[in-house]
Amino acid sequence: RESEQALVVPTVSLSDIWRAILSIRWKLLIIVVATFVACMIYFVFATRYYRAEVAVLPRESKSVGGLPAQLAQMGGLANLAGINIGGQSKEQPIAFLKSKGLARRFIEGHGLVSELTGDGADTRASPWARWFSDDTPDIRKAVDKFTKDVWSFSEDRKTGVITVSITWRNAASVADWANKYIADLNSELQERALTESRRNVAFLQSELKNTEIVSLQQGLSRLLESEMQQMM
Repeated sequence: RESEQALVVPTVSLSDIWRAILSIRWKLLIIVVATFVACMIYFVFATRYYRAEVAVLPRESKSVGGLPAQLAQMGGLANLAGINIGGQSKEQPIAFLKSKGLARRFIEGHGLVSELTGDGADTRASPWARWFSDDTPDIRKAVDKFTKDVWSFSEDRKTGVITVSITWRNAASVADWANKYIADLNSELQERALTESRRNVAFLQSELKNTEIVSLQQGLSRLLESEMQQMM
């Protein structure tokens, strides 16, 4: 019969753990000090970024006062002219807000190409060096930098509030850029709406002059009045 052997499990006490820690205390101290110094160096020399956020709420453009039920018969004529009787959906300004075309016009309009690409920083280099290094400001690089790293967009589906964020190294710049970006957006949307309304009004006035049917004249007059109010 084979004899059974007991399994001996070594035990570790708190004093053993403390003695182990004391034996490597200098290594731990060096690691802690080195980590602290590295964090301080990073904090002092790292580039700081700031963020500005603007909350906007797209407004659906609706005809003032509404259109009478009999104006529904004008739908074919309005569609033929490209007139949107039901007003403008809020999806249009959202799509326009996210377009790279708006970002490009914003960057060019406010002279931000060199600042975004960093190409303007080496202006003291010799002309020969700049010619060989191909460091001329590129609007495509600026737009990519702006849309990927600087500009961000989020939408709250429940409230419809859109948040536009601008992140950059300068605190004054982010606030200024955020306000100007929304101002440019509103300005371009307003100009587009006015251009469309002027085209619609011109078409309706032309049709009103060329028709002799009284019911059609009345419908055109109401549609023209509604379009004029919306344009104002």
